[in-house]
Amino acid sequence: MSPTHRATLFAGLLALTSSLAPAAPPLRPLELSVDATDAPRGIFHARLVVPASPGPMALAYPKWIQGEHTPSGPITQLVGLSIKAGGAVVPWRRDPIDQFLFRLEVAAFDWHGFFTARFYDIAPKIPLGGVEGSGWTLVYDARPNGFQRAWDTMYKQVDQTMSIGLQLSPIGVVQDVVLDSAAWKGGFGPGMTIVSVNGRPFTPAAFEEQLNAATSAAGAIEFLVRHGEDAKTLRIDYHGGVRYPHLERNPLRPDVLAAILAPRAGR
Repeated sequence: MSPTHRATLFAGLLALTSSLAPAAPPLRPLELSVDATDAPRGIFHARLVVPASPGPMALAYPKWIQGEHTPSGPITQLVGLSIKAGGAVVPWRRDPIDQFLFRLEVAAFDWHGFFTARFYDIAPKIPLGGVEGSGWTLVYDARPNGFQRAWDTMYKQVDQTMSIGLQLSPIGVVQDVVLDSAAWKGGFGPGMTIVSVNGRPFTPAAFEEQLNAATSAAGAIEFLVRHGEDAKTLRIDYHGGVRYPHLERNPLRPDVLAAILAPRAGR
């Protein structure tokens, strides 16, 4: 392929995106990247990211090149065309009359926004759309969660990460602290050992009892902690009590989750 034809083909790849229908306000800037590794062999690998709206769309490869007197756009040198939206392949077809047109249908869904929100953005809360859409809601209260209790027993831990923000060993050693939790803001860190809670020697039962007592107390919870040879008192302003997660049925929605979990045998 001559340098002129290479430049023409490259320009054609860029122009392929210029005739989109229907017209819509840009969702984001057009992006173009070119891999010229195989340029000595006359091969360019191009990737274009183009804003699109739901509905029918036509991509036009230019047939009329400036300075030419015939429709000589090098369409025959375009190979391996693949179109995707949100990671899914979008089928395309050549126009039956104009072979320079590629026609496709864009699904009526904002896949870019979907993947940005679900995979790239940091959400302030856990995504619950699937749970809530299945007829359930996530609640937190003081009722013990059987699964979590069994997990704590198996792994020898006291998990109050969803309340004050601490995960402890049965003897009070801090195993983990939830970022931005009350315990984190009060100065707790992994490796510390809780000696007492509000003056009572630490036990898992005494720890949870004092968390619950704080719901009706105005003052902070006082922890005497030891870290190495140092000891100090941490005052934690927390009044939420113990908290365990539970799923509760929403009677206004069908119970899709039960249908998903139902045994398949005998159907």
